[in-house]
Amino acid sequence: MRPQSWLHTIPLRIRSLFNRRAADNDLEEELQFHIEQKMQEFIAKGLDEKNARYAALREFRGVEQSKENCRDARKVNLLLDFVQDIRYGARMLRKNPGFSAIAILTLALGIGANAAIFSVVNAVLLRPLPYPSPERIVAVHGASPMSFVPVPDFHWVWNGWANTTRSFDYLATYETGDLNFAAAGSEPERVAGTEVSQDFFSTFGIGPIAGRLFLSSEEVPAHASVAIISATLFRRLGSPLDIIGKTFLMNGKQTVVVGVMPKGFEYPEKTMVWLPMAWNYNDEMLLRQAIFYSTIGRLRQSISPALAREELAAIQVHSFEEIKKSRPDADFANMPKVSIISLHDQLAGSSKPALLLLLGAVGFVLLIACADVANLLLARAVQRQREIALRAALGASRLRLVRQGLTESVLLSSIGGICGLGLAYGALEAVRSFIPAGMLFVQRITMDVRVLLFLMGVSILSGFVFGIFPVLHALRMDLNEPLKESAYGSSAHHSFLGRTRSWLAISEIAMALVLLAGAGLLIKSFWRLTNVDTGFHPESVLTASIS
Repeated sequence: MRPQSWLHTIPLRIRSLFNRRAADNDLEEELQFHIEQKMQEFIAKGLDEKNARYAALREFRGVEQSKENCRDARKVNLLLDFVQDIRYGARMLRKNPGFSAIAILTLALGIGANAAIFSVVNAVLLRPLPYPSPERIVAVHGASPMSFVPVPDFHWVWNGWANTTRSFDYLATYETGDLNFAAAGSEPERVAGTEVSQDFFSTFGIGPIAGRLFLSSEEVPAHASVAIISATLFRRLGSPLDIIGKTFLMNGKQTVVVGVMPKGFEYPEKTMVWLPMAWNYNDEMLLRQAIFYSTIGRLRQSISPALAREELAAIQVHSFEEIKKSRPDADFANMPKVSIISLHDQLAGSSKPALLLLLGAVGFVLLIACADVANLLLARAVQRQREIALRAALGASRLRLVRQGLTESVLLSSIGGICGLGLAYGALEAVRSFIPAGMLFVQRITMDVRVLLFLMGVSILSGFVFGIFPVLHALRMDLNEPLKESAYGSSAHHSFLGRTRSWLAISEIAMALVLLAGAGLLIKSFWRLTNVDTGFHPESVLTASIS
């Protein structure tokens, strides 16, 4: 097609889509004009007016056929037929409100449950952490938690890692713990605090919204105490504009606030206050305590975790050899090997198998709903046999009938998906109530674009899944039988219909039994855990901890 011709047809196609009646009127006038012109040619050749009109019509090979050919040339018939199918499907749903309500409610329950659980899976497993290049942030385990290692020994290993590694842009260590926080004239409160090394915030690729980060000179015990606070604590204090440089009492020590972190950053474990790491080798208690430091790092571009692990393991071995030169009795036999995992995987923890299992369970629920609706549609298809046969007799092809059936199914599932969206919103509130408030992923469980696309995809796919059975029914049906008043349908056809409905019912029962068995086992396990014999009577017994 030439560019000029293609450009010429665009306004006509747009007009045919949005003002079909006017476009058809113009087409009618244009055809009548060409017929009149052809009549004049035949009259000029000697024919009378009546014969000239017949000859002109024969020349055009039928007015209605010419109209259809012109409409096909616009290449918008497929879309127009789709719109017509939707309108017809909507009329059929309104005509059978009882059937429509049951089918929509069944689909809404299945689709809503899937959308709610997928929202949790999306927040915990699929969405990246809210930091720049989060895939490069990793957690390092080695001279690490639950290892009884003197602080100087850990510091020696840590210095080896921080000063020698070439696999990381930044490497940082931190230790968590609660502290007493008090503003002027207020009662002290217990807040989550974390001591961090200098590159802690740079590892995450974020900076404060006010003030500055820690300086290397502040990583000494004798330095004046400084702190960085979270946006949550900043709002709790009333968001004072002069917060930077203001002094607060932290663990009984005057501490100056030098920075405020942005909203949403409270790593780790809902931290409200960050303090600089201060290594103290003069405290005899530190030589006998367990080390609970954690290490995180940002990998350099194109460096794999495996390569970084090998480098840190080699540095750790070298550090141990240096320590043994001064302390031959040092025992590092129980020291865990260096391992590196992504920070996202560490935060998700063991929740991945449970979430995938839960997603599979609600997937079974949706399949049961689809089988149920497919059975309803097959029962309804028996009542519509005569209607389908009449449409075929009037010229509708089997492909056209199949397309109409699938359009009705997808329309039904789409309405069920919209209703399921409302159910999913309500279910998310219940899901959040079961998750501890301090978990990082709780605030991320929302209906974002990915969840909405998932819901839309599940709705359309469900429509095809349960709509394929009535389509197969229409393809196998003898269209002549329903038109005979004395015959209701062939025995072969009814045999196929009965087998299909039986298999659907069997599938529903089988999947329901799987879900019931799994739920029963989980309830039994939970009951046993809640009734474990502790060896004493816990009734009316209270516990308290004081730091």
